[in-house]
Amino acid sequence: MLYLATCLALLLCAPTYGINWNMQHAQEMHKFLQQFIKPGDLVFDVGAHIGKKTDLYLNCQANVVCFEPQPQCIAALHKKFDNNAQVAIEQIGLAPEPGILTLLHSSKTPTLSTFCQQWVDESRFTGQYIWDQTFQVPVSTLDLMIHKYGIPQFCKIDVEGFEYEVLQGLTIPIQYIIFEFHIEQSESAHKCLNYLKKLGYTKFNFAIAERGIFLFSQWLSADQLFELLQKEIHNKTWDSIWGLWGDIYACHQDADMSENNTSFTH
Repeated sequence: MLYLATCLALLLCAPTYGINWNMQHAQEMHKFLQQFIKPGDLVFDVGAHIGKKTDLYLNCQANVVCFEPQPQCIAALHKKFDNNAQVAIEQIGLAPEPGILTLLHSSKTPTLSTFCQQWVDESRFTGQYIWDQTFQVPVSTLDLMIHKYGIPQFCKIDVEGFEYEVLQGLTIPIQYIIFEFHIEQSESAHKCLNYLKKLGYTKFNFAIAERGIFLFSQWLSADQLFELLQKEIHNKTWDSIWGLWGDIYACHQDADMSENNTSFTH
């Protein structure tokens, strides 16, 4: 409990990434990510948006594949990274199987665009923002992208309620997977945890509000983590950051990195 109380104090005494990302937080995240990403590692940035997380992974000297279906975000990614040999950009979404899906697009807040109708109908943003456009976009799977680029060491999935569907396209374990968790999407998170358990993931933790601090002092099983998160959902302390949200980290110690693409090209 002391560790949790200390984390609460640290997390709530300063703005979060989504509110006011500053140099101090960038340094914090850099140090935190170095636990998982080493120079030359391959990283998949699923839901790359305009590349803020990509920058963090590049600071760890990783090679990064950005996956992003939104045209204006793709334009920003190309402008930012076209001359960077460590970055590849895929203008696609990821899903359980290849095909075409309808993207529900928020033109004023593109970071909230999603393939998930439930996210539009039931998230904390429902009624505050408008999803005013739809696009038909191509989608692939994590497995197919692994066959193209190699097995990443680290994969971030931030796709506004569509995380479980993205994971369903994965059968090849990745050593570290992180996916977004929101208080109103606990059922989806439970599905994600159960799916990862079936793939052999045994160690889980939670980083609050995109900060470089784990909420729990040790790695937990999927069931332990979900039980503790369910308890924390009712902690009113989180109201100051719009309720409990952040990233679930999953570790697969036996992931086979032999297919890793050591000569990253694009």
